[in-house]
Amino acid sequence: MAWDFISALEPGAVSRNALAGYNHDTSTFTLKSFGYEFSVDTSNRTLKCEDSGAEVFLGEFREFLRLGILWYLSSAREIEPTGKLIKPSDVKGGHIYVHGTHQLPLGGIAEAYGADPSGFVDRGRFFGAEPEATCEFDFMSSKCISLSF
Repeated sequence: MAWDFISALEPGAVSRNALAGYNHDTSTFTLKSFGYEFSVDTSNRTLKCEDSGAEVFLGEFREFLRLGILWYLSSAREIEPTGKLIKPSDVKGGHIYVHGTHQLPLGGIAEAYGADPSGFVDRGRFFGAEPEATCEFDFMSSKCISLSF
């Protein structure tokens, strides 16, 4: 069903909104996730990545990756950043990250990096994150102390 939904969308709009590449000849989107470039072949309904480091995402976590990428491609919107931090629960569908089986370990993250914001940024970079802004974040109060670009 998700594949059918993606296939029915206009590829140019999906590509623009999701900041993904698109090859019309192969009906394939390319996008970066977790620091790896994935190919999403809508004709053959497959996900691929040439980098062997992504094997865990295409193996054990394949279904999570498939659902996440297809959801992202179908719902991404071209919206200008506001510069304001928001909670995951404030994002449409974000409740799954704070309740239930998909709950993010936000308390553990706050405990591990509350006194080490640069360590948090470094860890994000390790996983392929490319911050456009740097924020000194107080995890205990959930507030950004300073923001620099």
